[in-house]
Amino acid sequence: MFAGSLAFAGLAAVPTVAADAPAEPPKAVVDPYQRPSALHGVPKALTLYQYEVCPYCCKVKAALDYYKVGKRLPKKYSLEGDLREILYADCNAFIDAMGSSDFLGGSAPNLADLAVFGVLRAVEGTPTFEDTIKHSRVSSWYQRMAAQCVSGKVAGSAAAAV
Repeated sequence: MFAGSLAFAGLAAVPTVAADAPAEPPKAVVDPYQRPSALHGVPKALTLYQYEVCPYCCKVKAALDYYKVGKRLPKKYSLEGDLREILYADCNAFIDAMGSSDFLGGSAPNLADLAVFGVLRAVEGTPTFEDTIKHSRVSSWYQRMAAQCVSGKVAGSAAAAV
């Protein structure tokens, strides 16, 4: 009775539904197993602990800081200076080691080619990868390796190397 009197006085909103109004179609359900990149695209920049108020992000950041992830490895391997410059130099040394061959394994990739390709493929799409391609001579070799992997020719040569 009280709600009815408020509606009569114009103080409460009473929902009204037209009898002939079509029902709204149900919203499409997104497949929970679909890859996030297919839903939202690949992020250009990703920070694991980007939300200061998120308790999970704070725990991840605290764990990374506690174990000094990313800070111990340069000291462990005696890397001094800009780490990207070291990466560029190592990529160029790899290309120099190939000589005039298309791959370190000669005319076909070997396990060393696959190892370096795996490292670079893991960071593909990140600023580190873009800088490495831009500032070292590894670009043409990387494209040849990608073509070999897509065509399936690497599996046979890698299996023969083992």
